[in-house]
Amino acid sequence: MAQPTRTGPSPILPALAGALAAAVVVGGAWLVLRGGGDDETVSADGSTTSTQAESPNTTSSGDDDSDTSAAPTTPRETEDTTNGTTIDDVPLSELPAGAPDSFVAVTSDTFELVRVDTRTGAVLESLGSWDLGGGAEAPLQALQFVELAPNGTIYVDDCCEPAYGTTFVVTDGFDPASTPQLSGISPELSPDGSRLARSSQGSAISIADASGNEFGFFGEPDYTGTQLTPLTWIDNSTLVVNEFNDEDTINRLQILDVSDPNAPVLVAERPVEAGFVYRAADVRADGDILVVRQLGAAGNVIAEVIDSATGQVIVDFNLPDDVYDANYDASGRFLVTARANGQLDWYGGGQRGTLATGFISADW
Repeated sequence: MAQPTRTGPSPILPALAGALAAAVVVGGAWLVLRGGGDDETVSADGSTTSTQAESPNTTSSGDDDSDTSAAPTTPRETEDTTNGTTIDDVPLSELPAGAPDSFVAVTSDTFELVRVDTRTGAVLESLGSWDLGGGAEAPLQALQFVELAPNGTIYVDDCCEPAYGTTFVVTDGFDPASTPQLSGISPELSPDGSRLARSSQGSAISIADASGNEFGFFGEPDYTGTQLTPLTWIDNSTLVVNEFNDEDTINRLQILDVSDPNAPVLVAERPVEAGFVYRAADVRADGDILVVRQLGAAGNVIAEVIDSATGQVIVDFNLPDDVYDANYDASGRFLVTARANGQLDWYGGGQRGTLATGFISADW
């Protein structure tokens, strides 16, 4: 079964566990799980900036009582950084008022697109799926990741034919025979919903309007071995892109001005050390980018908080290695994550909890 050209394995395949991960933010408070190491930022003019993160919060023996709590490494105000916090320190809670009332998701058993009540986990509406057939055999075609537009339109990609995948534009329901479809996977929508980016043919990124009318693309129209994946939009003309080639060890994050999709302009660029790949990103309420990088297919996962204007890392910290998808709500305050066991968790307002189980992706 052909896999779509995506950075990392498809979640509907057995290689799901540990494949992708997502940054965890508790409302405005970071869970600082790691600090340490030097990060170098390469700006568009070729200059570099070294960002020194402090050591992680550790329990030491002997007389060493130095303060090793993680801290931001930027002169900006960062009152929302929580020193020495771990996920286990954040209390489980009921979803607070102000969080979305529902989310859209793809189920992990039948790969069905559904709308779900956030507080009960009950399916409110079934929106359709591929006719899988084949009994217990692996499906030949299945829905994967969802992206929810401000107007309620759902963009959902699929696996695994054609090899580079398809994104469907769902308004009322999903029917593979009639729902409008676009080439490319990993749909990412600009904040106002006017521009849709997809990874196209593996080595290119296509940008269209909300209905799928193409504005243009950049990269190579034929797969070259280098994968380009849109991660998130900072604003309606600025796109965060991952460029990855395992053989040539090209692995970098790029912030691009794509006002003209056929001639993107580099704003900032960040390489990552050998062995790590960028997996996911999103933008929180204050405009900083949450970027997740992972060591190998199922290794150590680190989240970086990046200044969207410069590409400079503000702080980084460890994450669980079984979280592989994440999306903020429209306010940028509440994060929903999907885990390898099908569990959806939420983070926000200094609390966390579980939304539901049995899903491979979700957005609200």
